Amino acid sequence: MISGRALVIGPDSTARTRIIQVLRRLDVEAVHVEEGSKALNHFQEIAPTVVIADLTPREVPSGQLLECLARGGQAPVIAVVEAADLRAAVDAMRAGATEVLEQCASADEIERAIRTAVPGKAAESSPCEDIFRLSQKMRELERVVVRLAGLPTAVLIRGESGVRKERIAVAIHHLSGRSDRPFLKLPCAALPSDHLEAKLLEIEPAARGGILFVDEVGEAPAATQARLLQIIDDHSADIRVLATSSADMYRLVAAGLFRSDLYERLAVATIDVPPLRHRREEIASQVQGFLERFAREFHRPVPHVSEAMADLLRTYTWPGNVRELEHIVKRWVVLGGEDNVREEIELRRAAEQRHHMTKSGETLALREIARRAAREAERIALDEALRRFKGNRAATARFLKVSYKTLLQKLDEAGLSGKRTA
Repeated sequence: MISGRALVIGPDSTARTRIIQVLRRLDVEAVHVEEGSKALNHFQEIAPTVVIADLTPREVPSGQLLECLARGGQAPVIAVVEAADLRAAVDAMRAGATEVLEQCASADEIERAIRTAVPGKAAESSPCEDIFRLSQKMRELERVVVRLAGLPTAVLIRGESGVRKERIAVAIHHLSGRSDRPFLKLPCAALPSDHLEAKLLEIEPAARGGILFVDEVGEAPAATQARLLQIIDDHSADIRVLATSSADMYRLVAAGLFRSDLYERLAVATIDVPPLRHRREEIASQVQGFLERFAREFHRPVPHVSEAMADLLRTYTWPGNVRELEHIVKRWVVLGGEDNVREEIELRRAAEQRHHMTKSGETLALREIARRAAREAERIALDEALRRFKGNRAATARFLKVSYKTLLQKLDEAGLSGKRTA
């Protein structure tokens, strides 16, 4: 918990509702003011711990509003901008915003921004404490994160989709000497190539002195890869790059799809996040945490976890990892009752089994094709040898460098045992 008071500026909207829900979860009182001009008039009276300002209404120029808020007190300011409005995000950082959120930001992204921005209690513990303290593998990984956080080097965070690699990056930012500086995200898998390059050019100046978080770097096109290499090598820019990948980077490099020199820069320090199926001991705690969180968010009672349900959750393979677990639990709270969850997991388990059977069937089919091709090639070779020596099997065996007995066996298998002469 953070506690304190937040000044939320902006009109009634879905984004505002989501922000207030997160603030309540963090035990932060939300004081809402619809107009930026009124917020400026009452800023000292409110004395907020943090300010969250929606800059999409333009009754006060966003730069002027942020500059006044930044000068008005010691409270950090989080700016909310329209989705994909890169210019507004950069301008907000230049005008004094500590963090920038898009209107469509998820609850997790809002919480991360608040925890990163708020000093004091928020800085006393890692915002990702809940993912490090639930299993032995993650406690070991926490020690690696703590060790790397204090270094200036780039870091490559590897792991399957859904293991929450971004939260590892957030923890590094929080524990580093750059925790009070920007943490800007470049989502390589979410944007088209031309938009991705434009976004990088836009956020690069604002990332100076802070963190450039490159999500799914293996998806970056050639031009973006080249620019990232320049950023890492340009020490005067003072930008630390943290990257994630769920792809096999060795294969991408070998296939010529990813620059080997960029990979070498990123792989100086690597963190491998284990999948959820390799740390099953934390599933029960993860489930309980998600149940309580979504129960608060949707104003529902916390569902009881029966022994049968606990066993089902513990034994499922979770191919989508923590993200899949979170979505399943959310479904549980929203729909109510274990039957919906049990049915959904069984459907997913059956689909996964069909997928593995299909892959296995394809592999067997390929092997059978290869065997048939080899047999046919051998039959042709035997037939040609027999023709060459006019059916003389002893001469044919000597030519093929096999025993007479082996030749007879192979002729029988190839259906050529009755063949004597050409």
